[in-house]
Amino acid sequence: IGEDYTQSDLKPILDEAKNNGDVKYIILKISSPGGSATDSFELYEMLKEFREHNPNKKIIAYIYGGGYSGAYLMSLGANKIVCQPASGVGSIGVITSFLTLKKLFKKYGIESYVLRK
Repeated sequence: IGEDYTQSDLKPILDEAKNNGDVKYIILKISSPGGSATDSFELYEMLKEFREHNPNKKIIAYIYGGGYSGAYLMSLGANKIVCQPASGVGSIGVITSFLTLKKLFKKYGIESYVLRK
């Protein structure tokens, strides 16, 4: 596909591949530390839907360098994930923490929480 594509770039490429009988494979070259969870999930859904409606056309996610977090999530929409032996792959997750000033917060009844997804 190329470099620096987003979901808005990928949709017309998938549409063209769907309508072109000569296309048998789509290879996504991925190197990313991740990104927006929402965007990554939309890309995953887009690839999954393409696969479901075009079973004879395979999507290969080729990860080089790194495919972390949202990049890995998106890759799960492919039929197959291939990577270099030294590539870092995985680590889907989001963590958010809130600062706590324990004594001050206790005085005013404020608590700290960590949210993980």
